[in-house]
Amino acid sequence: MIMPNSDLLRAVLERIEVGLPVGKLIFCSRIAIQARSSTFERVFYNQLPENSLLVSFFRKALSGENNASWLYFDTAEDDRLFHLTERMDREYQKPGSYSAQLMNALLTEFFILTLMDYESTARLSRTGDFYWKHEYSAILSYIQQHYTEATLEDVGRTFHYSSRQISRVVKSCLGLTYAQLVMKLKMEKAAELLDRGTVLIHAVSRSLGYSEPSSFYHAFTSYYGKTPREFTGFQ
Repeated sequence: MIMPNSDLLRAVLERIEVGLPVGKLIFCSRIAIQARSSTFERVFYNQLPENSLLVSFFRKALSGENNASWLYFDTAEDDRLFHLTERMDREYQKPGSYSAQLMNALLTEFFILTLMDYESTARLSRTGDFYWKHEYSAILSYIQQHYTEATLEDVGRTFHYSSRQISRVVKSCLGLTYAQLVMKLKMEKAAELLDRGTVLIHAVSRSLGYSEPSSFYHAFTSYYGKTPREFTGFQ
């Protein structure tokens, strides 16, 4: 469980109520660890890939844009995470010359393993009109993998949601309409491919699901304010 922002948070850990002041975090496996908010931001955020929709949502939620109080991962009885928390506890109890560096390294490993193995189990606190459901993780992951061909209706049918419900999920989680999200993903991928300098423009267009290169040219120019040729610097 990760709790980066609230006036006063109450976490119930195996029926033990713990008060957390502003700027404190708590991570729960079988024992609890508190860390400074600045440490969390420096260590945790550095592990988040920019191109993941789910991670983008975590970043948005934990920064306070959704006013989420906590982010919870269901890690069950993961011995690796437990042993990491034990090592951090031992280091905290008997600090040495390199304790700060070691703690950062252990926290980094802890975060990476949590995200790598339990990203899809994430849950968030209910705040205002927003209520996170576990299937949202699967929805965002599906969109990430199929944005070049999946329509709003396709996503809805896959998860037995109406198109309107999928639109609400995307808007609540990422602050974008479905069309805006697909355009963002396509244009970011196009820029990545063009930056390599080894992929032809018409090949980029085709890989992103455009049937006509002219449609890609128009979309790219509208999004970036320059044509694909201008973007690559090729005259």
